[in-house]
Amino acid sequence: DGAAGVLAALAALAGMRAGGFRPGCDVVALAIRAEEGGSWFPVGFPGSRAALGRLPASALQVRRLDSGRTLGEHMKEEGFDPDAVAAGECRLPPERVAAFVELHIEQGPHLEDSGLPLGIVTAIPGARRLRAARVHGEYNHSGATPRRWRADAAMALAELAYRLDARWAELDAEGRSLVCTFCVMRTTDAAGFTKVPGEAYFELDVRSIEPAHVDAIFATLHRLVPEIEARRGVRFDLGEEAISAGTPLNPGVQRALARAAEGLAVPWRSMPSGGGHDVASFAAADVPAGMLFVRNQHGSHNPREAMRMDDFAAATSVLLHWAAEAAG
Repeated sequence: DGAAGVLAALAALAGMRAGGFRPGCDVVALAIRAEEGGSWFPVGFPGSRAALGRLPASALQVRRLDSGRTLGEHMKEEGFDPDAVAAGECRLPPERVAAFVELHIEQGPHLEDSGLPLGIVTAIPGARRLRAARVHGEYNHSGATPRRWRADAAMALAELAYRLDARWAELDAEGRSLVCTFCVMRTTDAAGFTKVPGEAYFELDVRSIEPAHVDAIFATLHRLVPEIEARRGVRFDLGEEAISAGTPLNPGVQRALARAAEGLAVPWRSMPSGGGHDVASFAAADVPAGMLFVRNQHGSHNPREAMRMDDFAAATSVLLHWAAEAAG
């Protein structure tokens, strides 16, 4: 996933060829599509899961949020074969994969803050998500409606967000690592400058390696919702909840990556991932799987996302030496 991961894999293979290295088994570079597919389809890792024969046929009927067309239709348009997925074909049998390692930029600030170029990932977080939650209030005139007669959906949503954030701060102070994000908060197209908002829409994403930390946020959510409803005269419709389990990565692969980093004198730290990645699909299919993070500046999913080439070169060297040892 991502240009850095694909180029690192190709560079590692090029380094093996240039050095005359003959592996004892095939070493394959994979460029996996649609790791971020969940941004448009509520289907996690469709590319890697399809390759491993683990994408259910029902996923092909899930509709893209903007176009309304199905995943299967979009796959066919891009030259892929949804019929093979529907038939349960497996192009990458897990039992034939000795190990898998993914390289990716770190999408948070931890490596940059600690002054280290490389992270060796311990686990991919689990999540509980609301993708289509709504608050139903009552539209009214913004100038003529006193506060006590309002059923303001936007203010009800704002209160929920503020109070959930306060609960996150409490858990964070207790050392319980998680993230809680209102990814989308908006009124509907029916809202206007002279209206009290009668409806609001939100999407919520709560993640942690520890399921209990995620559950603590949702317990607060379910406590707050009836309280806010009663006081503000609104109704929440949380919609369907999507749940994914956290995925630990292979300890043996982590140790081998650490040996490669130490042999090359590349400083590193052990750390969990904050985001989801295709490596989780391989781990779930019982493939020994690991992941390398490369330090990056300015975070991720924004135009200022960055990476130093020296850090990328060091991480690619670690990937190369791990692959050479694993395939030797």
